[in-house]
Order: sequence, then structure tokens, then C-alpha cells
Amino acid sequence: IERVGLMYTHGPHTVPSWSFQYSVGDEASSPVLEVMVENEEDRVIGAWIEGQGKVSNVVVSNTNSVWSGNMQRSLAPGVTDVAFAQRSEGLYLYHDEINLNGPVHRLGLITNAEGEPINGLSNMIDQGFLFGIGVMEDDTILCSITPSGLMSLSNVVSTEASNNVGSSPSTLETLLDYLPGDSREGKLRVLGLGLSVLVIFLISIAVVVRRSRNEVEELLEEMADEEGELVEVMITPETDVGPLLTVEDEEEELTIQAPVAVMDDEEATLSAELEKKLEDGEGNARLERRMKRKQQREMSEMAAALQQGLPPLPGALPPLPMANLPPLDPSAPLPTPALPLPDLKRDVTCPSCQATFAVKDLMLKRMSCPVCGETFDL
Repeated sequence: IERVGLMYTHGPHTVPSWSFQYSVGDEASSPVLEVMVENEEDRVIGAWIEGQGKVSNVVVSNTNSVWSGNMQRSLAPGVTDVAFAQRSEGLYLYHDEINLNGPVHRLGLITNAEGEPINGLSNMIDQGFLFGIGVMEDDTILCSITPSGLMSLSNVVSTEASNNVGSSPSTLETLLDYLPGDSREGKLRVLGLGLSVLVIFLISIAVVVRRSRNEVEELLEEMADEEGELVEVMITPETDVGPLLTVEDEEEELTIQAPVAVMDDEEATLSAELEKKLEDGEGNARLERRMKRKQQREMSEMAAALQQGLPPLPGALPPLPMANLPPLDPSAPLPTPALPLPDLKRDVTCPSCQATFAVKDLMLKRMSCPVCGETFDL
């Protein structure tokens, strides 16, 4: 037999002889056939090889049961095999050929999911002759063989999504994917270190904010104390002299005296304790400021008391007697002006670093060295 034709026939499987026969190809080989049902009508899709060598073609037919459709031919020099793969998106055709790259195998989508024809031939997949295919649930395994006899398997992934929807990764897994490291344990260590640094940073911020709030509260208390002290200084108490009320009668004399209030010397005791605490170096900056204000207030009160105890100045003095003095000599030199008064300050030497500096506050009893920060008594 020099030329082999290809015949198509159909009929019931219970009848031994089918009456319908149709010649569909000449010099054909490797035929494959797939039947798809659309609206209770059969769609017959067939493919085969026609010719040999460099003039061989791959023929695809998409027709009805009586084979009344047109056929599509694609030049495929050196083709040896064709195969169908039914997927959810349609019917795929695999075949091989020989081109400038040597033996290669190709893939093409020839029908859609409803069986309608599509001109989708053909995309080159890889080198080698087609040996066979295996259709799996989601993918297609393709087996090819090289001219040297080396066989290889390729996985053709379907473009349709899988029916088995996997569970989405958790937040921890998603976070670990972005962290450096090769193992899960290494990524967990990096995550733990980062969280520890974040916690320490937040704690330090909380401590700084709390300390600032305490300083603000202390400043507000000091301002309130200063306002109270100013009001206290502005009010000068006066004591009553003599009886408040005297009633004289011919027979008796009635005198009403003001009640004598006995005040506890708690404030003086507290002031002495605070001064002792400050001298021992146990006080803080706030206590030093309060004691300094207290000393200034006491000095002001002492000055006011001294001014109140002085006798009033006389209104007008009598003229002094003028003696008969000789006239001044115009050529005599004038006396030199008096020198200015020196500044009220004292020199202090630090016992720790032997630094010497001037102090203008003559009432200061204790201070800190501006050079080394050592606190010492004056």
C-alpha cells in the first residue's frame, strides 16, 4: 500500500455494519478524534497528519456528525505525532515538527468550551519530538524525546483557576514572608527582636512623657506658691493696742479685752527641718528655690520692720550759723572726685577642683561648683 486514506463512519454500536462512510483524508496517519455535545448535537473534532517529510501537514476538522464542515491545514514539516487534551477552557492540540531550531513540539487551542472552532495554531513549547501527553486534574504532563534518545517531562499549567481553593495565609505567615532569613526559626527571632526594640522604645517614650508631666506639675505648684507668698507679703497684720472697748460709769468701769490667740510654732519647726535637710544635701532644686524665696521674704520683712521703727524725719531744720570765713582763692586746685564703691561680691574656692570664682549673693550659704558640679558650704 503506497498511500493510506482516512475514512469516517458512524452508526449504532449494536449494528455490525454501518451504512454511513466518508473519505476525509489522503496519505493520512496518526488520526485522533474527540466528540463534544452541544445542545444535544454532536460536534466531531478530528486531527491527523497528511503527507510525509517537509511537505507534511496537520489537518484539523471541526464538523457535525455528517462531516459537512471545512478543514484547516497547517504546515508542519517532519511531524510524527498529534494528540488532544480536553480542558475546561476548550480543546488543545499538541503536535511536533522540524524547523530551524530542530525538532520542536507545539501547542494550540482549536475549540472553546462550547466546541466552536478557534484558529489557535500554534505556539512552540520546547525542543524534541512529541512522545505522548497525560491529562491530569489541573495540569497536563507532556513527554518528549530528543534525537539522541533523551526523554523529558514537562508540566503545562492550565490558565483556569483550580476548583480547590486553598486557605489564605495567616497574618503571621504574611509578615514572616517579608522578613530576612532562610528558616522559620530565624524569621521568628528577627520578629521577636524587632518587637522587643519597639516595646523598649514605647516604654522610654512613656517614661519621658511622665517625667515631663511631673515637671510641669511642679512648676505649676511653684507658681501657685509664689502667688500665695506674694499675697501673704502684701497683707501686713496689725496688732490692737489696748482694750477694744471701755465703758466708764460712775460706779464701775467695764473693760473688754480681745481674746488672745495661741499659735503653735509648727511653721518655725517645719522651716528649721527644711533648712537642716537642705544643709545636709538631701533637698532637691525645688526645695532650694523655696528656701531662697523664704530668705528673701524674711530679709524684706526685716527691712520693713527697721524702717517702721525709725523716728520720723523733721519737717524743717533751723538755719545753721554762718561763720565769717575768708574768701576762697580762685587759683586753688579743686579736690579729686571720690572713687566709686567696689562691687558687693566675694571670691569662693571649690575644695574639690580648686577653681576660684566670684559670688555676688552675700546671703548664699551653699552652692554647686560651675566647673565640676560639686556642692559645698560657703
